[in-house]
Amino acid sequence: MVIMLCLGTVARAQYTDYIGAGQDDDIVATASSEDADSPTEGAFAQNTVNGSGLDGDAHSNVWEDTWTSYETASSPNPARGDSVWIHYDLGHVYGLGLMHVWNGNEEGSTARGPSNVTIDYSVDNTNWTELGTFADWPEATGEEDYTGFDGPDFAGASARYVLITVNSNHGDSWGDSISEIKIKAGATKPPITVDSNDLPVYEPYDTGGPPLMGPTEGQLLVSLTWRPGEDPCYPNDPCYYAPVFNCTVTLDPNEGPGLHEDFIFPDSTDLTNGTVTLTFTQANWSDPQKVNVQAVADLDREGDQSYPIELTFTINIADANFISDPCEPIIPIVGVVDNDVPFVVVYPPGALEDVLTENDPCVPKCVDITLSHEPTDDVYVFVTRDSDYAILLESMSVMDPPLDEIGDPNKLHFIPGEYNTPQTICLEALDDDELAEEWLEWVPGEVILTPYSEDVRYLVPWLNPDGTDADDPETLEEEETSDGEAEEAFAYFNVQDNECGAWGFDSEDFNENCTVELADFVEFLAQWTACTQPYEDGCKELWNLEY
Repeated sequence: MVIMLCLGTVARAQYTDYIGAGQDDDIVATASSEDADSPTEGAFAQNTVNGSGLDGDAHSNVWEDTWTSYETASSPNPARGDSVWIHYDLGHVYGLGLMHVWNGNEEGSTARGPSNVTIDYSVDNTNWTELGTFADWPEATGEEDYTGFDGPDFAGASARYVLITVNSNHGDSWGDSISEIKIKAGATKPPITVDSNDLPVYEPYDTGGPPLMGPTEGQLLVSLTWRPGEDPCYPNDPCYYAPVFNCTVTLDPNEGPGLHEDFIFPDSTDLTNGTVTLTFTQANWSDPQKVNVQAVADLDREGDQSYPIELTFTINIADANFISDPCEPIIPIVGVVDNDVPFVVVYPPGALEDVLTENDPCVPKCVDITLSHEPTDDVYVFVTRDSDYAILLESMSVMDPPLDEIGDPNKLHFIPGEYNTPQTICLEALDDDELAEEWLEWVPGEVILTPYSEDVRYLVPWLNPDGTDADDPETLEEEETSDGEAEEAFAYFNVQDNECGAWGFDSEDFNENCTVELADFVEFLAQWTACTQPYEDGCKELWNLEY
């Protein structure tokens, strides 16, 4: 089996979904103040994220579908002091993208919409990062089909809390208003980075199996994505504290208890479950640590499988980036390609393609046929040629030995002790005088190898172990199949047609050598002088005459 670990450096999320605008019930909006007639009727902050007033992308122009504030209050971000603000708890840490804004769209009061705002974000509601101050928010139209505008882009910044501080509006002295917002969001960047190195790895050689096809070990390189205790977007900013910490990452090759049957971490000291635990500190948090991966030899026919490697971590400091929700750090795919499925081997592959030509006929080109695994009984292989062009099989090529012709032997025969002793099949091009098809230079075909045996691993389903058809149309209403598990093998070949390649003989190419030259005139002259009477036998074809 080949173990393919589908890993790579974990990148920031691709932002395909929005939060806000009624698309996420987890968001809680609060504000410096709210203009309300009652606890249930008013221009509440929650209106900016619950989709009220939205019809598709168009927003209404009524007061009760907006947030409207008429006084300042102490900001959640102390740096903003007393101000007009609206604050969003997104419910989870997300990687944020582009913001879309529907400014205050109440008919007759669009001047309340902010024109200049400062936006901050945070993962813990305590340590804030300024996204920027934006002095270009356009005034709404006041129409019922108002579709808003694209605001700033968070560029993947990780945040759970977003704060909008209104610095000024479009000239209304009474209050400030926003109708709706939404932000593209995906799961935040996982805190663990895993790279693959020297993969895939291959199952060790099995006695009686195919030769080793590649390295039996590979590596995973594991590191932390950022230093715990810092804002992930500014990992090198000296303004952010970098506390001492201890973080352990455990890699478990198995979803449940016990060792994995198909691959192991050979350096594991956990004899029960085969896990590996890595320790990261202030000094080595970004240094990749190696985890060796090794395939396990077996004789089981699992077929293609995929397994997850689960990564879990513990950390001794509080850091909102190192949480299990929403970024549970699981590497989902370890692909296992089974090498314990016997098959007919054609070697070297592709050896019969683009090498047979009518310009160099009767030169054998050969492949060796073996079995990949030692069988439990004799194995026979029918060998036939097939093509969409009958001329390829009839007059352009020949097989040696002629196994596809009636006679004995008409098959290859492998015994268990000599399953990997090559038996050779050769093809030769023949130079005929017919063009297979205009505009076709290389005429394609295939050699089909069909195994049958008492060993069902080398028996195709449509044959019986003695090579007879598995279905009997005289007694069975539906097609019957045997217990065979094998598949046919193929050796593809083609032959270069030399009847002037793709275009055929020119009408003036009298000697049919695919070139119009002086020799053609000599040939024409010889035939012309031999036909003093055009209607004599043998001459009418030359002159294109009819009797």
